[in-house]
Amino acid sequence: MTSPIRLVIPLRLSALMLGALAVAACDDAAEPGPTGETPELVSLGLQASDTLEVELLAEDAPAVGLNRVYYRLTRAGGEAVTAATLTQTPIMHMQAMGKEHGCPVEQPPAQADADGLFPAIIVFQMASGEPGSGDAWRVELAVDLGEGAPSETFVFADLPVAASDARRDLALTDPMGSPSAAVVTLHFDQPPRVGLNTFTVTMHHKTDMHGMSWMPDDDCAITVTPDMPSMGHGSTHNVDPVHVGNGRYEGTVNFTMPGLWRVVFDFSRDGAPLGAVEYTVAL
Repeated sequence: MTSPIRLVIPLRLSALMLGALAVAACDDAAEPGPTGETPELVSLGLQASDTLEVELLAEDAPAVGLNRVYYRLTRAGGEAVTAATLTQTPIMHMQAMGKEHGCPVEQPPAQADADGLFPAIIVFQMASGEPGSGDAWRVELAVDLGEGAPSETFVFADLPVAASDARRDLALTDPMGSPSAAVVTLHFDQPPRVGLNTFTVTMHHKTDMHGMSWMPDDDCAITVTPDMPSMGHGSTHNVDPVHVGNGRYEGTVNFTMPGLWRVVFDFSRDGAPLGAVEYTVAL
């Protein structure tokens, strides 16, 4: 098992609040988790042709791990496009190595949502390099309006993808007995806090040597086990993540008091253990 690595998301609590939480924590009650409203979207770029304007938006600044992104399409005359076939291809260019690789994605649907946006997912595998290093992510978006015209490709270059502690590598053995690996990421829907917290685990593996193509691991069973090493206890009311599509598994973890929590995810397939990954969450 890998050594604990912090996934630190501090909460600003007063000393009085911390005292009250510590007194009540050990009853292991499951408090409601954060709800909150959908955050205002961040624009990551705007590209245009003679006939179409495309904007790339996200719920937050891009970082290693799961990122929910959105595309807004507008015709040159200002009319919103609500039906199209979009294909996104994120590519990381590594200047010094002279190589490129991709990352797992979930493509947008053919119909826009109620806000006129095409939602999608990008699971970035590594951070961008320092400015000027030439190590940078870009997203190539092919747009087919299905009107007999040729598709157009829009490129969102130099996306600043921040480092995070979301990624873990899970060593596996393929059906032929050769070593392989799956890439696992952890994403909380809201900043973790005392109470019930919903989360998403992603699991994918490369299907080519260079990592341009990825496949979801959608047939695993995952258990989540949180514990607080400094206090010698875990928690109840946790919900093991279940597969919801495209290598995404959703579940719930219950943090019953502030402090450092260890969260272990155990993976198995057809009853055979695959291994585990571990995170540390600071409240």
